[in-house]
Amino acid sequence: MIRKIKTVKNSHMKNRTTSSSNSKRVARVSKNILHAIAFCSLIFVFQSCVVHYVADIPMAPIEVRPAPPYANAIWIDGGWGWRGGHHNWVGGYWDRPRGGEWQAGEWRHSPRGHYWVHGHRR
Repeated sequence: MIRKIKTVKNSHMKNRTTSSSNSKRVARVSKNILHAIAFCSLIFVFQSCVVHYVADIPMAPIEVRPAPPYANAIWIDGGWGWRGGHHNWVGGYWDRPRGGEWQAGEWRHSPRGHYWVHGHRR
């Protein structure tokens, strides 16, 4: 009878050890995945912070503003985004009012050329 109790205890402890090592493995893999996601996010952020200079300001297309989708919607003007080695026009859109006033994007000049400053809320 004493022997049965020891056997049950040992098998129970063995399962607990296996379960513990599995949870450690899952935690380690999860941590590695989170590190990879954070690293990729940083690369994306740093890429978007690079200033791209151009000699001549590109012509903005004429944008037709559609009717507002709901009352109190505000129009966010289109602007320029950098993709594929050059500036691309990103169309405007309707948005809900939020705190602060919208400052439209604009081209600025420096000794290195012209560069686009994205729109933002003040």
